[in-house]
Amino acid sequence: MKVTQAVFGVFHHFELAHQLHQRQHLQKIYSTWPWARLKREGLPHSLVSCFPLLHTADYLLNRTRFYPASISAKMGSWNARGFDRWTRNRIQPCDAFIAISGAGLLTGRKVQDSITFKQDNRWSSNTYVGPWQFTPYETSRTVTAAAWQADPYAQDAGSSFSGS
Repeated sequence: MKVTQAVFGVFHHFELAHQLHQRQHLQKIYSTWPWARLKREGLPHSLVSCFPLLHTADYLLNRTRFYPASISAKMGSWNARGFDRWTRNRIQPCDAFIAISGAGLLTGRKVQDSITFKQDNRWSSNTYVGPWQFTPYETSRTVTAAAWQADPYAQDAGSSFSGS
């Protein structure tokens, strides 16, 4: 399994990244901190990508008395949107994407689309007993077995469904 993470700064994501790396599941972690700060987290540089400009500038300016809160709020918003677009443009196909809130809205959509429609993931020849609903693409909606087997998902060819 290949897992990619995205995080503003560090938070708990680097602890999780260590666990994934030990199990050879970490594909990449994206962060808004510079490598100079992130290298102490102990992951190989090849597994860490940095988008430090806005977050670092905001952090340093917040330490002065000349930085209005309104500008800091805008900088935070620019950082979040810019980081997400930057990550979306760099992310490689993966099996799972974990992002801190707001750090992966666009990137998450790209990963969902890739997993659902572009990675040739196929289910087939299964036996389903009882009431089944499927949650392709996102967990906020479910589809019936018939919809699951039809386009655009085209899953579970040769599978049987019984029960209600």
